[in-house]
Amino acid sequence: MAFVVMAVVAVWPRVPVNARLRIPDQPLDLGKGAPGSVLRGSFLLGNQGVRELRYTLKASCGCSALRPAAGTIPAKRAQEI
Repeated sequence: MAFVVMAVVAVWPRVPVNARLRIPDQPLDLGKGAPGSVLRGSFLLGNQGVRELRYTLKASCGCSALRPAAGTIPAKRAQEI
Protein backbone atom coordinates (compact mmCIF):
# COMPACT_ATOMS: atom_id res chain seq x y z
CA MET A 1 0.00 0.00 0.00
CA ALA A 2 1.12 3.52 -0.67
CA PHE A 3 0.08 6.44 1.49
CA VAL A 4 0.51 10.10 0.73
CA VAL A 5 1.36 12.43 3.60
CA MET A 6 0.43 16.02 2.93
CA ALA A 7 1.26 19.22 4.69
CA VAL A 8 -1.31 21.97 4.50
CA VAL A 9 0.13 25.43 4.94
CA ALA A 10 -2.40 28.16 5.65
CA VAL A 11 -1.30 31.68 4.88
CA TRP A 12 -2.69 33.20 8.06
CA PRO A 13 -2.25 36.92 7.33
CA ARG A 14 -4.24 36.45 4.10
CA VAL A 15 -6.92 34.12 5.49
CA PRO A 16 -9.97 35.94 6.86
CA VAL A 17 -10.82 35.09 10.46
CA ASN A 18 -14.14 33.64 9.33
CA ALA A 19 -12.64 31.08 6.91
CA ARG A 20 -12.49 27.54 8.32
CA LEU A 21 -10.33 24.81 6.75
CA ARG A 22 -11.69 21.25 6.61
CA ILE A 23 -9.29 18.46 5.65
CA PRO A 24 -9.88 14.70 5.49
CA ASP A 25 -9.14 12.88 8.74
CA GLN A 26 -8.16 9.65 7.03
CA PRO A 27 -5.14 8.65 4.93
CA LEU A 28 -5.43 8.57 1.15
CA ASP A 29 -4.97 4.90 0.24
CA LEU A 30 -3.51 4.63 -3.27
CA GLY A 31 -3.28 0.83 -3.19
CA LYS A 32 -0.30 -1.18 -4.40
CA GLY A 33 2.01 0.05 -7.12
CA ALA A 34 5.07 -1.28 -8.91
CA PRO A 35 8.27 0.78 -8.94
CA GLY A 36 7.93 3.56 -11.51
CA SER A 37 4.15 3.31 -11.74
CA VAL A 38 1.86 6.30 -11.32
CA LEU A 39 -0.81 6.06 -8.62
CA ARG A 40 -3.67 8.55 -8.60
CA GLY A 41 -6.11 9.64 -5.94
CA SER A 42 -8.00 12.69 -4.76
CA PHE A 43 -9.52 14.24 -1.66
CA LEU A 44 -11.67 17.26 -0.84
CA LEU A 45 -10.25 20.33 0.85
CA GLY A 46 -13.16 22.32 2.23
CA ASN A 47 -14.02 25.70 3.64
CA GLN A 48 -16.70 25.52 6.33
CA GLY A 49 -16.41 29.23 7.09
CA VAL A 50 -18.34 32.24 5.87
CA ARG A 51 -15.46 33.94 4.00
CA GLU A 52 -13.09 32.90 1.19
CA LEU A 53 -10.17 30.65 2.18
CA ARG A 54 -6.75 30.86 0.48
CA TYR A 55 -4.58 27.76 0.64
CA THR A 56 -1.15 26.45 -0.32
CA LEU A 57 -0.35 22.72 -0.35
CA LYS A 58 3.07 21.09 -0.18
CA ALA A 59 3.77 17.36 -0.55
CA SER A 60 5.99 15.77 2.07
CA CYS A 61 8.32 14.34 -0.60
CA GLY A 62 9.34 14.90 -4.21
CA CYS A 63 7.56 11.76 -5.40
CA SER A 64 4.09 13.35 -5.05
CA ALA A 65 2.29 16.06 -6.97
CA LEU A 66 -0.67 18.02 -5.61
CA ARG A 67 -2.91 19.89 -8.04
CA PRO A 68 -3.94 22.59 -7.63
CA ALA A 69 -1.15 23.37 -5.18
CA ALA A 70 -2.60 26.77 -4.27
CA GLY A 71 -5.85 28.60 -4.68
CA THR A 72 -8.97 29.89 -3.01
CA ILE A 73 -12.10 28.13 -1.84
CA PRO A 74 -15.32 30.13 -1.54
CA ALA A 75 -17.32 29.98 1.69
CA LYS A 76 -19.20 26.70 2.24
CA ARG A 77 -17.50 25.07 -0.77
CA ALA A 78 -14.83 22.41 -1.39
CA GLN A 79 -11.99 21.92 -3.87
CA GLU A 80 -10.96 18.50 -5.19
CA ILE A 81 -7.20 17.99 -4.90
